Amino acid sequence: VLFVALPETSPVMLKSSQEHGKVPCNPPLWRSRNIIITLLVLALPELGLISHQSVAINTFSMQYLGKQKVWIGTLTSASAVMQAFFAATLCPFLTNRNWSDHAIMCLGSFSFAVASIII
Repeated sequence: VLFVALPETSPVMLKSSQEHGKVPCNPPLWRSRNIIITLLVLALPELGLISHQSVAINTFSMQYLGKQKVWIGTLTSASAVMQAFFAATLCPFLTNRNWSDHAIMCLGSFSFAVASIII
């Protein structure tokens, strides 16, 4: 759904540019093999963290710590709120300070590694 709304990948924008005589040189981003491979590679650690958080931590919390499902739900919700907060505040702040996409990706990878080590 998101790729339809973005001007770079929107089929409407592609058709309108063809009407004006401009033919795009590159395929849309959602069809680019390099982008898809990069996203798949970057998704692997994320899937590992999600499975760790949803299975391993929940099992450990319930069986060994004796926590209830409500506590686990609160922990999961707090994690989602923190992620949304940082995505809504830190990323725009750094972008306004002229941080490059590469630098923000490196910061995200570093924070992911730190969070994985802590967990």
